[in-house]
Amino acid sequence: MPLPGPSAVATLISISGIRCNTFYFVGFLPKKESEKINCFKCPENSPLLFFETAKRLKATLTTLETHFPVSELCLGKELSKTFETIFKGSVTKLMKTIKKSEIKGEWVGLLTFDHNKLYLDYENKTIQELKKENLSMKQTKKIAKLLGISANKATHFKELHTKI
Repeated sequence: MPLPGPSAVATLISISGIRCNTFYFVGFLPKKESEKINCFKCPENSPLLFFETAKRLKATLTTLETHFPVSELCLGKELSKTFETIFKGSVTKLMKTIKKSEIKGEWVGLLTFDHNKLYLDYENKTIQELKKENLSMKQTKKIAKLLGISANKATHFKELHTKI
């Protein structure tokens, strides 16, 4: 059992097993999913730490499962209090493990993303959106270049899906 400190942040980091030389702290997550997604777009390769309410925990886990390749996840509830509980595992596993009766309380989460998958997902989603706009090949290449995506990859993807 970790030693309670002045903050749930230090307590969760000490017990999580996730390497935290540095971390990115976002505080309480916003209610809207689009704003929550922006919070999870961590500017660094560091673990991301957040607070969440019991009422919104399930929605937050669903957002993570739907939009982000999470490598490691540790959730703590009521840290440094009598009913302190720690959950570790994949987002899917924790969604199944945490029962409705266990959700009550104050939550803190620490996670890492698989940044290789995160970048590939970003590229593919961006290319799919470009395809939907029916842009010319020249426009597609120019936008891909501005976004740091290989122009060849973007145009190849567009050619494949235009033929279908």
